[in-house]
Amino acid sequence: MASIAFSDEDIVKGIVAHDTKIYEYLDNLYRPKVLSHVHQNSGSTEEGYEHYQDVIFEIYLVIDDDRYNENAYRSFEQFFWIVTKNRWIDKLRKRKGIFITELNEAMIQKTDHSSEQKEADAMYTKLVMLINKYLRQLSNEEQEYLKLYYHSSKSVQFIANNFDTSYDYARLKLHRIRDKLRNFVKDDPEYDSLPNLITI
Repeated sequence: MASIAFSDEDIVKGIVAHDTKIYEYLDNLYRPKVLSHVHQNSGSTEEGYEHYQDVIFEIYLVIDDDRYNENAYRSFEQFFWIVTKNRWIDKLRKRKGIFITELNEAMIQKTDHSSEQKEADAMYTKLVMLINKYLRQLSNEEQEYLKLYYHSSKSVQFIANNFDTSYDYARLKLHRIRDKLRNFVKDDPEYDSLPNLITI
């Protein structure tokens, strides 16, 4: 699938339209590189999978909210890596004594995938599609919580102030929203076909 070339316009439109071909293309092209980037910067495999999911989710929110400005980037790929690296830096800032290395250009080169890896890619694409499918079923306030946290990279304290509530309440609210989205996805018949190791 990664051998098929899609234009930046195709990718942006496909992300919002939940086009399976586009999500598979992104998974094949970017997910192994994101995992490698996380591994090279003090992250585990599990964190790598979660980070890729967060990046795709954040990009979807940016585009869906009509905040993606193609003129601000040389390409969609540049935008993708800016989000990827900035989001990971944000996560690592919570840890002490960890330094970020530059993304190795070798990680951007296409690598061959085994049949098992391709199957895992397909399964992960299904998960991302299910998450996007049920996102719109959340209330406007719940979507705003997620947009502030994922798209705008705001802290829980910022979100609490924005909604004029306490830090503990905002933290609990975020947890409940993710649980709600998780339950939507897990109740979908397609979720049964996903490996147990893939979680939201």
